[in-house]
Amino acid sequence: MKLNTKSMAKAAVYMAVAAGFFTMAAYADAVIPSPPTNSMGYVAATVLGSLGNVAQVISAVSYLAGFGFTIASFFKLKQHKDNPQQIPVTNGLAMLAIGAALIFAPSVFQMVGATLFGDTAKTAGVEGITTVPGQTN
Repeated sequence: MKLNTKSMAKAAVYMAVAAGFFTMAAYADAVIPSPPTNSMGYVAATVLGSLGNVAQVISAVSYLAGFGFTIASFFKLKQHKDNPQQIPVTNGLAMLAIGAALIFAPSVFQMVGATLFGDTAKTAGVEGITTVPGQTN
């Protein structure tokens, strides 16, 4: 895998879009009241309720991809040590930075949600959709 500025910019855009989805779901969950069961609002609330499961999957994928990038970065750094003319050190360092960002992304989403939405901020974690620590519903 060749890492260049274009692919790193693409990854940053995808991370920003994912952050937007997380914050949009948290905001929508906080401001949408319970509609009657025979309305389009009920359908929208049901779809919104299932977004919690999507958020859990995205968090799990973020953790797994982060650990994968971190492990792959160690192999790239070893390849650079063995053959520094062929493999630049920036490949391994970029993969390490991306891995760390993916590992800490769910925590960052939680902090951003608390900053933007206050008491009603929710985030997906290993245990499910949880409120921000120290806050109540």
